[in-house]
Amino acid sequence: MPKEPTKPAKKRTSRGPPAFQVRFANISAEEAAQGLKKTSERQNTTIPARSLASDIQLKELWLTLEQRSAIDTLNAANAGLDTKFYVNGDQEQQSQYEAAALMASHGLDLDSREDNGNRWSVRWSTSKDGGKTKRVLLQCDCGYDHRLAGSKKRCTAVDFTGCLAHAEITFVIETQKILRVTPGANSDSDLIGFKL
Repeated sequence: MPKEPTKPAKKRTSRGPPAFQVRFANISAEEAAQGLKKTSERQNTTIPARSLASDIQLKELWLTLEQRSAIDTLNAANAGLDTKFYVNGDQEQQSQYEAAALMASHGLDLDSREDNGNRWSVRWSTSKDGGKTKRVLLQCDCGYDHRLAGSKKRCTAVDFTGCLAHAEITFVIETQKILRVTPGANSDSDLIGFKL
């Protein structure tokens, strides 16, 4: 009985580091605030009541017990602190300018987050409205202890300082316009903390 031909085993290739693309665009501050499209195509854009009422997903942050206790204390004192922005109507342009300035000042804008020296890591995200809006939870890299993630070696460029800074950002996926920024606990450092 003749043997059936066997298929050669697939070679296993290791995945290298993710490929990054550098994007350059010469645009004015006004164009940056307006996004790629001059006007929003979405009408009556609002944040759903359920999202407004929901808390930041603190359980997704990598925190020590001391940090969690400090954040709970600070959040109790600053309950309901968030900034909402308009994506349509008369106040859209000024509102998106303010959103862009806030995001850039803390290194939370997309370009800053793609930079190698960025201090923010995504800890949690979810999409709503059939993939139209997205919520992203970011944590400052110097605010997590690598041992909590089960690692013996720290794989980030900054040392653990116990920083409490984190933020939740809600935005429209298609236009990248910011709907809301919910700052987490304040930090003593102007570089990484929120002072709204």
